[in-house]
Amino acid sequence: MKRKTIESFFNKADQHPSSQETSQVQDSPEQNEMPAQEPSQQPKIESIAYERDPGKRPQIDEHPPNRRDQVRRFYISKGPFQPYMDEYPYAANANHRRRFQYHWFKKFPWLEFSPTSERAYCFPCFLFSTKPQGRCGSDTFTVKGFQNWKKVNNGKDCAFLTHMGQASTSAHSFAMLCYDNLKNSMGHPLQLALIAASREVGDVHNFFQDAIFIINIISGYTEYKDELLAKQAEEISREVDLGELDTRRANQIGAFQKPEDIKWSSHYKSIHSLEKMFGGTVSVLRTLARDCLLSYHSRGDAGGCLKKLLSFDFVFILHIMKEIMMITDLLCHTLQQNSLDALNAAHLVSTTKQLLQKLRDNGWEPLMEQVTSFCLEHEVELPNMNSMYVDLTKSRDKRDNTTMEDHYRVDIFTSAVDQQLEQLNARYSN
Repeated sequence: MKRKTIESFFNKADQHPSSQETSQVQDSPEQNEMPAQEPSQQPKIESIAYERDPGKRPQIDEHPPNRRDQVRRFYISKGPFQPYMDEYPYAANANHRRRFQYHWFKKFPWLEFSPTSERAYCFPCFLFSTKPQGRCGSDTFTVKGFQNWKKVNNGKDCAFLTHMGQASTSAHSFAMLCYDNLKNSMGHPLQLALIAASREVGDVHNFFQDAIFIINIISGYTEYKDELLAKQAEEISREVDLGELDTRRANQIGAFQKPEDIKWSSHYKSIHSLEKMFGGTVSVLRTLARDCLLSYHSRGDAGGCLKKLLSFDFVFILHIMKEIMMITDLLCHTLQQNSLDALNAAHLVSTTKQLLQKLRDNGWEPLMEQVTSFCLEHEVELPNMNSMYVDLTKSRDKRDNTTMEDHYRVDIFTSAVDQQLEQLNARYSN
């Protein structure tokens, strides 16, 4: 008897997938070795101790041919190697003293840096490029590594832009296409869709980038771990005394969870840990911003993160995404189970859509109560919701009479929930 899947209990909604979702890469034979499978049948990645430092790891073609796809899946599950360092080393044998900058990761998400070789690399090209073609520079971002920092901030001649190429047929573009195809085959389609949908709202997309940046900075300073945990323990003790936290959870002192691109649950854990460790994060960032032993750039990064963290926009979206992810996380976990009970899963999909709709219709006031209380506790300035919202991207004559409440309620809160509902309705229509 053929096993039913959750999709069999719904009528597939009419949709026209993007070329990125449907395109098949014919030039990568290893991607075509494995037939399409149900999400619950996806091959598991073995827990092998692969080297992640791009300056030390072996090239893909150095692995046995029958293991290369598994190796690629491991690296994709972890994402590019982007360590945060207090001071990146200056380039050797250079007339001008320049060094790698952390903010380049945000502008070029495919970029990696090796503390060992002190050079930069391209993550997708490492995974999918062919062997060096013999011409000068063909293996710079995969084998040798790039270190000529003078050529980075060089306008249209920027070395990173040159590596990417302008044509869709460039080696980097081909590697990116292969990377996206394999990445999309690894996670459950709904998880990937929810992650993408959550970032369709511009303010939410910026929030995720800022949150990851903050988590990376805090995680990079292990010497401040005691201060972070002490602050968290202090907050937990205060919540227990006020009756706001169950004593059975009082010993749940955690650590930051870094999000993985293909796992919705990892994004939820990151948001949850950042909320629970908010006070400790503020304390550590203040310490870093005042630490005279750190470089000017490191203190500036910490100060910039502190400013974003203590902004109303950041706190507001933090609570929105926590509420949304708390609803959808159970569904995503259920859809990944090997022994999936399709009837219960179908019921869970319907329940998830109902809860999201309830959040949209009735969740604004409870959300604002939580946000207001959180802001007052952590000394975050609250905006006047009745004042006019000024969109600096619009000229003065094109601005409307939108209030601050309209902006936060309609442009961010409602839009973020609607994006999730849209993805669920597109895939599972009653």
